[in-house]
Amino acid sequence: MPEPVVIDKIKKNATTEVWVSIEEYQGQLRVDVRQRFYSPDKAVWLRTQKGVTIPPELLGKAVDAAGALAKRDMVGVVAELDRGKKVKLRFAIAAFEKHVYGDLRIYYVKDANSEDWKPGKGVTLPLAVLGRLAEALRMTEDYLDSQ
Repeated sequence: MPEPVVIDKIKKNATTEVWVSIEEYQGQLRVDVRQRFYSPDKAVWLRTQKGVTIPPELLGKAVDAAGALAKRDMVGVVAELDRGKKVKLRFAIAAFEKHVYGDLRIYYVKDANSEDWKPGKGVTLPLAVLGRLAEALRMTEDYLDSQ
């Protein structure tokens, strides 16, 4: 799979979208949920560092977590998926300066025995489009199952 397969583009505002795609990286498939912005100078959508990747083996759990996230509007963690001893993918409702939003974020520890989890890269989405994220992940799972 040399070119990414874009499953869905979720609009955040006039110049920002979150793309759900299937990509190959170092010979491994991954699901990429990444923020992009429109560059009027180049007339293209450019990827940012804001995003997360989901290994295909965790996609079923991610679909369930995103579905639960879409049904929730109170601040708090909805689900955490282990991506190894030092990395978790967290699905949560978060708030900042009176704005409430959905948050998919990587959390990590430097030592596998530590409980000091630090936030890493992630992506935020308005509550109104969290259902669309859940559906995009479901479509991604269906696409991968059909291959």
